[in-house]
Amino acid sequence: MPDTVQNAADKPKTVRLFIKEDASREERFDLYKRWMEQENEKLKELHRSQTSGMKVAKARSYVIDHLLCHMFDYDMKAFEAEYGKLPFAT
Repeated sequence: MPDTVQNAADKPKTVRLFIKEDASREERFDLYKRWMEQENEKLKELHRSQTSGMKVAKARSYVIDHLLCHMFDYDMKAFEAEYGKLPFAT
């Protein structure tokens, strides 16, 4: 087999944005940090593959938006669990 082919065991494990409800702030921060490192590597590979800067910037924007939406949704659920539903839609 060629050297360019990696075994599945050699590849780093994909980090998913799934947080347990009882996760501490430090655990959430660690997961977010590992996920961003993983996404940054993907963006670097995209950049190295001679993709246009506009596509790389759009991809970076999507990554940040996805992370912020995830963080907001998690915090809203935690807030509503502690204080009840908000009197207006979010």
